[in-house]
Amino acid sequence: MDRNIKDAKDIGTGELIYFNSHAKATYTNDGSILEDIISSFKQDGYPVIEHGTEDTTFTLTPNALHVWGKVSTLTLTLGEETEGITNEFIFIFEGSSNPVLTLPDTIKWADDVLPSIVPGKIYCISILNNLAVFSVFEGTDAQVGDICLSNANGDKKFIKVGDVIPDGWTPIGVVVIPESHDVYGTGECAVMSLKYMNYTTPNEGSISYQGMYWGGDNTDTSLYNYTYAATIGSATAQTETVSFTGYPYLPSDAFTATTCTKDTNASYSSSERTAAPSPYLTDGSRNSQYYTNGNNALSDFDGVGNTNILTGLATGEDWKTATSITNNSGSTYYPAACCCWRYSTVGTVQGNWYLPACGELGYLCARFKTINNAIQYLIDLGFSDSCSLVASSYFWSSSEYSSDSARCVLMYYGNVYGNLKYDRYYVRAFLRVK
Repeated sequence: MDRNIKDAKDIGTGELIYFNSHAKATYTNDGSILEDIISSFKQDGYPVIEHGTEDTTFTLTPNALHVWGKVSTLTLTLGEETEGITNEFIFIFEGSSNPVLTLPDTIKWADDVLPSIVPGKIYCISILNNLAVFSVFEGTDAQVGDICLSNANGDKKFIKVGDVIPDGWTPIGVVVIPESHDVYGTGECAVMSLKYMNYTTPNEGSISYQGMYWGGDNTDTSLYNYTYAATIGSATAQTETVSFTGYPYLPSDAFTATTCTKDTNASYSSSERTAAPSPYLTDGSRNSQYYTNGNNALSDFDGVGNTNILTGLATGEDWKTATSITNNSGSTYYPAACCCWRYSTVGTVQGNWYLPACGELGYLCARFKTINNAIQYLIDLGFSDSCSLVASSYFWSSSEYSSDSARCVLMYYGNVYGNLKYDRYYVRAFLRVK
């Protein structure tokens, strides 16, 4: 029973999917791999068993396509074979958080190459005569650098750099924190605005950067004071053990000096830096070092909660309705947070966007080049009047350092600073999307 997929569609990454030792098909991704493979099997009369997220311990039946959605564990055995025909065991699944695939020890992988099972990837695996082959594709999760589109109804969808923007959809941001990292525990990703916040035009922002105060100078805001951030030693002597220091340096895919050991897609800006951990591992999954609990500014992801507190303290003016927001660093003014709250786009309303926490802003630094590449793609498509690249400069977070200082990140070097609230830095708003 040889499997032969005809008229291959644009549904993979250019890799080969071997459904048995005789047939193979080449695909490139258009974001609908699951639907297209399932449809192809059904059209040819093959049974398709859709398990969703259930049956994660299961005995596969031969010559059928078994499909799982997002699962964190999948333990499979092979069922009884039918005599006189080729028996092929085929299954597809998408990795959820910390995914683990377990197969019988008798199964060997072609060329002794085992798949690295990570969150946010789709795996197509075929087993014939106890020999397994696989192919890996981008999953359905929003990935860092994906472009977030919205329509007038508020629906959201994501496209890759190089994809065509469908009619009726407008770019509103770029994914900074991937859905697969699930930093909020809600399955949401974080999207960064395509514009800078602007206190002169707070409703629509601006493509030109504008320095603004954090505000609330010498004021106890009730926010936790993050006086430390996680560090893993120096850039040249990175450690497994996490300790804490005042101002470490984040790695970035825009730096080239010293490679980050845990995340080889990023480097530190200098070999002399005190190294903060990357939020990523090399395979794209979460690096637990980054999220170490305690007095660690990088563990603060509550930009929404922080923004709500800060805007609630902004009683110096009627900032929700004023044409412009006063850029004042006094105790009753919080221009950075208020400008984020006022910002809106097609499909979003005021109050949806927020000033990112330090842990969220660290993600921007870690994939600075990737995110700017996505924005550049939009500029090249003709959206130069509605988006601008992220400058290699200081950006405010909503995390507080002390009564007179707040956390910020310098994208040029990766510094995680705690600077005075009356300093003027740039602001980009974030949006959680599920």
